[in-house]
Amino acid sequence: MKDPTSRSFLCPCCTTLLYSLEPDEKSGRWLPSRESPNLRHDMDGPFIRCLRCSKRIGIVLSPEYAEEPFFLSAAQDCQKIVAD
Repeated sequence: MKDPTSRSFLCPCCTTLLYSLEPDEKSGRWLPSRESPNLRHDMDGPFIRCLRCSKRIGIVLSPEYAEEPFFLSAAQDCQKIVAD
């Protein structure tokens, strides 16, 4: 079976597409696609702003040896809205 060409993740607050990862042939790691929102940081740590609902979606940065650069935090506060 072939490896998938992308991995997609849904917003835990509104269930629309939040971001996608694509394989990097050079490093063998997964990297955010060009369409994915930028990774941002605030006092609570790293997050992605959902492009549909504008919620702050917390993420956890992976160690360097991991295949994926980050993943969704297990606990989300769907009440936090982030300005552009």
